[in-house]
Amino acid sequence: LCELSSGSVKKDLAMFKTSEKNIILVDDNSAQINFNPSNTIKIKRWNGVPNDRALIDWLPGILKKCLTAEDVRTVISEIKKKNLWNFGFSKI
Repeated sequence: LCELSSGSVKKDLAMFKTSEKNIILVDDNSAQINFNPSNTIKIKRWNGVPNDRALIDWLPGILKKCLTAEDVRTVISEIKKKNLWNFGFSKI
């Protein structure tokens, strides 16, 4: 699934054996945006802080939108356009 490319770990979406329109990457590694820009949602790195609720607060809404989308990349693009990118939003 992962390969080393120019010193960064690249996630190979072809390993999923499904269309990229169905794949969402949630990652704290900025390099993934370069490798898979249409499929990656960048999040803030979790450092074990118990009150960090970024994923709990906004990921369910994103996943719900993706369930009804023909292509999850349109949902990810919407997040980018609204600049709701790194974490901490509750609605898209």
